[in-house]
Amino acid sequence: MLDVDNIRKNYPDSQEVTKMIMVVYSIRILVLGFSISFAQTIRRVNTNPSVTGTNVYQTLQAAHDAATSGDIIIIEASSISCGNLVATKGLKIYGKGYFTGVNAELHISPDPSLAGSITFNQGSNNSEISGVTCSDLLIKGASNIRAYRNHVTNTVTIDAQNVAGTDMAISNIQIAQCFIEAYIYVYSTTQGVSTCTITNNHFNFLTNSSTNISSLIVNNNVIEAYVTLYNATFQNNILYSTGASSTFPGCTITNNIARGNETDLSAGTANQINFDLNNATNGFIVAIGAALPTGISEDERWQLQSGSSLKTAGTSGSEVGMYGGLNPYVPSGIPGAPSIFKLLTPDYGNTAAPLPVTISVKSNN
Repeated sequence: MLDVDNIRKNYPDSQEVTKMIMVVYSIRILVLGFSISFAQTIRRVNTNPSVTGTNVYQTLQAAHDAATSGDIIIIEASSISCGNLVATKGLKIYGKGYFTGVNAELHISPDPSLAGSITFNQGSNNSEISGVTCSDLLIKGASNIRAYRNHVTNTVTIDAQNVAGTDMAISNIQIAQCFIEAYIYVYSTTQGVSTCTITNNHFNFLTNSSTNISSLIVNNNVIEAYVTLYNATFQNNILYSTGASSTFPGCTITNNIARGNETDLSAGTANQINFDLNNATNGFIVAIGAALPTGISEDERWQLQSGSSLKTAGTSGSEVGMYGGLNPYVPSGIPGAPSIFKLLTPDYGNTAAPLPVTISVKSNN
């Protein structure tokens, strides 16, 4: 039984294995349900220099530069970063998820799909990224960007100014089901940002500029520190800082939970402040500040106790926090495609007798 992510490392020169892996990756993409036209190409990013072939690249930027809009890029698991990206084309970029070294039942390989700073610049409209670990995620002068199920080790920036410093009007930005270790910043220019949703994430703090931002929705997040929001909808979130520093001028604020004395929430409806999130019944499954138990990843710890009153404290009796709502957070950020976690083959084959392959998968929708 072989791990599909390690086959190439063990058999880098095998043409049969290379063909088999391409079939495997094609299955992953097809099950996602994308409408792949004949003009689209699947491009692989692998940092192992011994892995070569058609449409195989060592860096993410190289794969992007060779691609045309609409192509699919798969970042394969590695402990080595595939580098930074400044995207100017509409692409679909997928990795394998993160924290899989702890959540071993999701995937055999412990390595993530690792990149540096990723920027969606003007021209990259209609891009999508999922299952990738990156240092920073920047959306600058681009619209219709969907980033979901990613691990961002630093910051997420949504900026209506492109890399060259030109003001743009941008819209339809989605940041969903991501584990973000620092902050999210939404910055508008004279042109404006509209229809931006930030849902079912974990992050440190969030702030947006005070003008030219419309239809900003911030729902079902777990927030370590504070938020400074103008003219936004803020509901079903959990703020677990004990400080009282969040402000919500012009916002609709409902059904939020704060561990501290967030007095500004009192202007809204059905918000609860000074809530004991370390309560063994009402709080998270792992107490704030406690060491992680074996087999629990950093993102799994923010699940609520099964009997918590917060399971029904959200709008219409829904669950608050990152694991609530219509699209709950998914541990380890596995993209919405099957994980191929077992591959059974004979030890050898030949052209006269085709190589039989048995693939075992798990659904991650």
